[in-house]
Amino acid sequence: MVREVGVSGKVEGRTVRGLYSDVIKDVKERQGWRLDAFDGSDGGVLVHRDIKSERRMGGYGVNLGLLERLVNTQMALDGVANIYLIDEIGIVAHWSQQFDTAMDYLLASDTLVIAIIRDRGDGYVQQVKSRYDIEIWEISRANHDTISSQLFDWIQAHS
Repeated sequence: MVREVGVSGKVEGRTVRGLYSDVIKDVKERQGWRLDAFDGSDGGVLVHRDIKSERRMGGYGVNLGLLERLVNTQMALDGVANIYLIDEIGIVAHWSQQFDTAMDYLLASDTLVIAIIRDRGDGYVQQVKSRYDIEIWEISRANHDTISSQLFDWIQAHS
């Protein structure tokens, strides 16, 4: 959903920064996830079965260096971007203090921030969800097909 918004061209007049993930599949099953910048300047394999790392997400290794590089370039308040789209605040992001710090700065700013956040989770996930200054929308199978158009309308109303 966040990717649809960022690459749709429907956020005219706005400079978009942020991150989006995409599943890597072979013919049979999921192999991992990519993480890319909306502006196309950077990205790569974030989580994959073939990555050897100390941090693991089930059977997948994690490239925290990629995450932190993208956080530094795509989640920095730069005075140019006027909308930040973040996919997602979840398991892997929880392992990066840089992500948490950058997200805190974004959420405390006057800049429009739209982020996917896990339904379940503790620590930083709960900290973000308990903020008084955010609006949470639940995405379900029932509304998945219509949530993007609602989000476009919401962005226009907050421009």
